[in-house]
Order: sequence, then structure tokens, then C-alpha cells
Amino acid sequence: MARGIALVPENRLVFPEMSVRDNLIAGAYSRLATGKNQVLQDIDRMYQRFPTLKEREKQLAGTLSGGEQQMLAVARALMSKPRFLLMDEPSLGLAPLIVEEVFQIIRDLHDDGTSILLVEQNATWLCRWRTGSAFSIRDASPSAANQDSFRKTN
Repeated sequence: MARGIALVPENRLVFPEMSVRDNLIAGAYSRLATGKNQVLQDIDRMYQRFPTLKEREKQLAGTLSGGEQQMLAVARALMSKPRFLLMDEPSLGLAPLIVEEVFQIIRDLHDDGTSILLVEQNATWLCRWRTGSAFSIRDASPSAANQDSFRKTN
């Protein structure tokens, strides 16, 4: 976090016994010394980006749905103000409608200038990504490709 890198781990891994708000504060832990007001403003920004989290602000994170936990995991990572975001399987175990919502958030983050390294098994969605390259490992054989060649083989 101190170097501008944050991780959104596979299976969300929120702090289940902490409230949504406390999870967000934990995400800003490395920045707490810089001032409480800035952290509070950033929490408000996360609530604007993820309105459902505002509605669940005092709820224990472990009681959120899978999609809500994924949004919280992303918001918590963003609280560290990363320049580079690592995301591991953000669609894992989510309903298709929630997957679309999560991927829209990822697109928005990318459009806002956050660099993202995304590990994702959903090749269909990856082919809709607007920029970058794809790296695929199949049967222990790695291959790198631009979007067009990746679409043809996947």
C-alpha cells in the first residue's frame, strides 16, 4: 500500500466481524497519519461510487451478499489510493448481473487512470476490455496475445 499498490484478493476476504465503514477505514490504514478529514472524504467518495455500501454502512461485512462483499473489497483497496490495483478473480462466485456491475466498476477505475492487473477466468468479458493485452495459460502452455488474436483463440 505504501508504494501505491493495492490487492483485491480472490473470494473477497473482507473483515467479516467489522462494519462496512470499519472495513473502509482499515483500507486507509497506511494513510491515517495523513489526516482523518481526508480519510473521511475518501469514505464519502467510496459511498458515492458504491451507493449500496452507504446503505449498509453499519452492517457487518460478513452479512453482505457476495456482490456487496466484492464491492467492499474493491472500495477498501481504493481507500489506500493505489496507482496500481491487483485484482484476483473479481467475478468468482457472483451472479451474472453482479458480474456486469463489478466489471463496469473495473472499467470506470481504468478510465479514471488506475492501472489494473486483472486475473480473471471469464475470457468472454476480458475480450470486451478496451485496452491492453491478454496472457493466457492453458494446459500449462503460456501465450501472450493482443485482443484480436486472443478473441480468435478463446
